[in-house]
Amino acid sequence: MKKVALICLLLLGFLSIAIGLSTSTETQKVYPKVSTSKGLAPDLYLPDNPTPAIIKINEAKQAWFEERYAEACDLWREALNLKPNHPEGIWHDIGMCDMKIKNYNGAIQAYTNYINMISKEATSYWERGRAYLKSGDIVSAEKDFLEAISIDKYHTDSYFQMTLIEENRNDFEKALFYADKTIETEPSWSSGYENKAYLLHRLGKNQEAKDFLLQNRTVILGDSRNSSKDYFYNLLGDIYAALKDYPEAIENYQKALNINSNHPYAEVNICIALKEQGKGVEAVQHCLRGIDIFPHWNAFFNLCEAFAVAKQYDRGLNVCNFLINNEVFHYRTYKYCAMNKAGMGDIVGALGDVERSRIEVNKWEPEKVAVGEARTWLDNKEETLKSLDELEQDIKNGKYSNR
Repeated sequence: MKKVALICLLLLGFLSIAIGLSTSTETQKVYPKVSTSKGLAPDLYLPDNPTPAIIKINEAKQAWFEERYAEACDLWREALNLKPNHPEGIWHDIGMCDMKIKNYNGAIQAYTNYINMISKEATSYWERGRAYLKSGDIVSAEKDFLEAISIDKYHTDSYFQMTLIEENRNDFEKALFYADKTIETEPSWSSGYENKAYLLHRLGKNQEAKDFLLQNRTVILGDSRNSSKDYFYNLLGDIYAALKDYPEAIENYQKALNINSNHPYAEVNICIALKEQGKGVEAVQHCLRGIDIFPHWNAFFNLCEAFAVAKQYDRGLNVCNFLINNEVFHYRTYKYCAMNKAGMGDIVGALGDVERSRIEVNKWEPEKVAVGEARTWLDNKEETLKSLDELEQDIKNGKYSNR
């Protein structure tokens, strides 16, 4: 019976197909000690007499295959202590594993060890760059992405990451350069086109952004890797809104919602477009639905203004007080408080809130904006101060108290 089982195992081993999860190159293959209901990982080593290191590597591969990532990380590290023939591949696997469990410092060290053991390889620098980016070390991330590009001028993923870094620095012109490089090196990838359209939008070139997005609609929506087609319609809605074509904007936001009913921003964007048309009551309903989906502060800011447009000033003030009680001392909190206080006849309080809003704006330090901060908060300082001057004048002229 034991002989039959051994023959079966060997036959199964010959049928196994390696898919290259690990770059480790220990001689052959062996199964781990125990298989599970998910089956065996397809890239196990299967020699007749496996070394302790190979057995441990297989256990790590099986754990990875079963998405037991923390255990896989530990097992790969144990394998290193058993002196495998090719430790560089294991360091690479540990880097991937640590990224899965968000141990970014561990991933940085693992990728560094891997890089130090091999010749220059663009993808390795890109992988370590991602780990640096996740850890918040943007400068080191940038160095690695640029190093990857210097090794391989067609390294699309590094151009893409550089686009995001420059975008979040608000250097949209430089980000646009990298977006163009992303498209040039991978013309079938939707993300390059969407990034470029977004950057044109941020630069105020909205007609160009709209034309570019519509011109490349087929590529973007036809990309099988694009699992977020709702993003296309939400972005197109943003561009139409910037062009003040609010009916078209709302139509595209609704298309985004038709694809993803839980889209985190589309409902609030409809709220904003309705506010701009003076449809406060409808706007309130969409803001409330947006908050149910994703209760971010920007949604509450817009709800507060929607109540002012709807002349439901008491409800607007309730939202303002909620924000202040939660220590959201953002300029928009006080701006919309001012509108609602003016609507209720408290002109002195309203003007005081306008001044407090100015104080918050003047604290801004755009160069310190972190990668990943909500884009809707990255307003232009001069334009924002100008809008507060206009609000102050409207309050003094009785615009809100006479509504």
